[in-house]
Amino acid sequence: MNRAEQILETVKTKLATVAILDNRVYRSQARQNAASDLPAAIVKTGNEEILEAHTPDELTVGLTVFVQLKVSVYPEERSQAPDSEETEVETALYELRSLAENALVADHTLGIAFVQNFEWVSADEVEPSSDAETAIAVQQLEYLCTYFRKRADPEN
Repeated sequence: MNRAEQILETVKTKLATVAILDNRVYRSQARQNAASDLPAAIVKTGNEEILEAHTPDELTVGLTVFVQLKVSVYPEERSQAPDSEETEVETALYELRSLAENALVADHTLGIAFVQNFEWVSADEVEPSSDAETAIAVQQLEYLCTYFRKRADPEN
């Protein structure tokens, strides 16, 4: 398994420790989640680029990792107050985001010897949506993982 794959699997494993996700952590999932399958987290890879060449053989690489968080609020959990639906689902999302970020940044190396740093970069705007059944919110977080590898062998 190459180093980028190891990083993504470690992120997935760390997110799986967040109790409210109940092991609903997926890799690069393209399909829509049913409301009953939420909350969930989807781990996706972004750009990977050389940040620095230390020697002709050793590189520092930056890997962008995206974590998409999805939550839902069912009708029985919603307040009857006007305009409260969006606030409630966003509150649920921010709670999940806080727990997920704590799980990911507890160790800035992710516990991997070749990782130099794993840091939060940005978060997209919350995307709320609702139907008669549920209110759903989605937010994508972006992280940058800096790690070492050999130029000729991405696995070492």
